Amino acid sequence: YNGIENVKNKFSALETIATGALLNIGNKISNLGINLVKSLSIDNISAGWSKFQQKATSMSTLISQGYDTATVEKQLEKLNWFSDETSYNFTDMINNISKFTATGQKLESSVTAMEGIALWAAKSGQNAQKASGAMYQLSQALGAGFMRKEDWKSIQSASMDTSEFRQQTLDAAVALGTLKKVGTDTYKSLTGNGEIFTKNQFAESLTEGRWFTSDVMMKVYQGYAKGAEQVKSVIDKMNENYSLEIEAGDILSG
Repeated sequence: YNGIENVKNKFSALETIATGALLNIGNKISNLGINLVKSLSIDNISAGWSKFQQKATSMSTLISQGYDTATVEKQLEKLNWFSDETSYNFTDMINNISKFTATGQKLESSVTAMEGIALWAAKSGQNAQKASGAMYQLSQALGAGFMRKEDWKSIQSASMDTSEFRQQTLDAAVALGTLKKVGTDTYKSLTGNGEIFTKNQFAESLTEGRWFTSDVMMKVYQGYAKGAEQVKSVIDKMNENYSLEIEAGDILSG
């Protein structure tokens, strides 16, 4: 009899343990299901609503600056396409669009500049957060009319001060007449103190040299964005004509 009772008690204990384990598993599955549904529904809806609100706010700001609704929608749709195809944040980018246009830059040029800055960050090995910080700082420089050494420090902190970007900038400045190339790697400012400097002295030449102007900035950003603009143009053509065949050379030639 005692043996039977002992076995019975053991089974009761096992039953209790098993029931508790099943309840815990059930609760975990239930919580997982709730979290999964939340991530698939409420979280996505909230994110989508936030994006919609930001887009609406930016549209209002740009329209108040004198742009018509159709033009704003077209340019923001292009920016939305770019952000969807890359890892860059749409709301961060459109937040800075109005800062660019407020400095007198045209809307289309500003959208292209945003793409260029994002691709410059990517080529520098930096993420969307670093690109967003750079966009804000560069909008400040645009507002001032030229890049200063203190502005450039933020770019250096974001690890976007690459040799390639410096060279692209120097070449653009020479093309636009704010610099003159006077040696193999030597340049003279034509808009500031007339200082002669090398690429390694890039940062030190900015404030007094005043050669890295808004026009130079926009030319460089647009150069970086050229690839994205060409791809978008090709995709638009293919959407208009589904039978259109595109070769790599068509993209490279724009």
